[in-house]
Amino acid sequence: MEQVIMKLEVHKNETLSQLNEVFRRKVQLDEETKENDVQLQFLRGILHGLTAAQKAVKEIQQGQQIEAMRTRRAESLEVPSDDGSKEKVFEAIV
Repeated sequence: MEQVIMKLEVHKNETLSQLNEVFRRKVQLDEETKENDVQLQFLRGILHGLTAAQKAVKEIQQGQQIEAMRTRRAESLEVPSDDGSKEKVFEAIV
C-alpha cells in the first residue's frame, strides 16, 4: 500500500512539474502575443501612411500631366503675328 502511495506521489510531482512548464510557456506566449499585437498595429500604421503617400504622389503626377497638356495646348494655339512674336488665338484655355 505504501508503494502505491509513493507511486502516486511521484506521478503527482511529475504532473505538477509539467503543469509548471506548460504555464511558463503560456505566459511567454501571452507576452509574445502582446508584443506581436503592438508590432501589428505599428506596421498597419506605417502601411496606411505609405498608402496615403502613394495616393498623394499619384495625384500630384496626374496634376502635372494635366498641366503639361494644358501648356502644350496653349502653345499649339499660339500663332505667329506679323512682327514675328506669337500671340494667343484664344485667351481662355480650359
